Amino acid sequence: MKVVYLDQMHWIGLAKARVNHPDGMAYRDAFQELTCAVTEGRVVLPLADVHYNETSNTASVRQRTDVALTMDRLSRYATLASREAVLRAELRYALGRWAGLSIPKPTLGNFLGRGCGFAFGEPIGRANIVGPAEAKADLFARADEFVDVLERKVGDGWTYLDRSRARSGEELVIGALRDCADFRLLRGPAPADVDELRRDYGYRPETFTNLIADITKREQELADTLVQGSARREKLEDIVAARFWVWEIGDMLTTLLDELGIPRQKLLDAGRSAFDQILRDMPSMQVEIAIRVANFQNGSYRWKSNDILDLAMLGRAIAYCDVVVTEKHAVRQASRAKLGERFGTAVLADMAALLPLI
Repeated sequence: MKVVYLDQMHWIGLAKARVNHPDGMAYRDAFQELTCAVTEGRVVLPLADVHYNETSNTASVRQRTDVALTMDRLSRYATLASREAVLRAELRYALGRWAGLSIPKPTLGNFLGRGCGFAFGEPIGRANIVGPAEAKADLFARADEFVDVLERKVGDGWTYLDRSRARSGEELVIGALRDCADFRLLRGPAPADVDELRRDYGYRPETFTNLIADITKREQELADTLVQGSARREKLEDIVAARFWVWEIGDMLTTLLDELGIPRQKLLDAGRSAFDQILRDMPSMQVEIAIRVANFQNGSYRWKSNDILDLAMLGRAIAYCDVVVTEKHAVRQASRAKLGERFGTAVLADMAALLPLI
């Protein structure tokens, strides 16, 4: 079984192929082959937090519905762990290794789960239906009817694909509700529902957008500083690594040092060599830093919000997945840094190159 990460642009292409849109012609073979590969268990196409954010924030309801339904069919809601969860696991291992502690090295198995809760780093418990025992028994006895009603209510062609696999009425009801919730989160709210969601549930998609804008601005400021000559370009890796420690994991580092019983002063006294060793044991950060450095080395490169989203995912995807299909610029930067060779990952720019690998 191969784990294949697809950039949002390729999910959009697959969605166009599924609905027979003329722009989806180039993806039709890939859509058919991936559908078979997923059904046969040869391939897993995990989603991530960025897929939920990007899909649900698409302006066109029709477009995001098409993409969400395609993701529903092909991902089956396999998801990659959040960036924070990956960072924490990697840093915990790296600190432990530096300190001589026996901590298992995290692998893909630690970072591959199911559903939006896993993707956003929320604790996952067993789903349960609450209410009087008699009412629940009646519901589970009418599980097929319940799912029929749920499918009609959700609309847009959504159906619960695992209906035939359910071993009981309870499993059928819970499974359908679980997938329904994931699909609706991917699809995002209808325009008529936004005011109520803001008023009663704190719906604030702009919070994420503003965060990404702030990070983009921060990266562009460094790019401008490099062009002006205020920072030494030959020290790029050191600069990017230092910014990582300051901006990305300062609080996490302190928490984990205390958790593992490592005196903070011990790490500080060890100096740069310790920080370099720890960073080398964090694969996703090695990827992010390498791509950042490659972007900064291009003196004319202008940072965009999509670059930040791509970085947030490419670190996890290249470090842990078998295949990554993303956009051309990211493939060039990954190739320049030899990331595919380093992590044994095929990093591709088009779906045609993926098919021989699955």
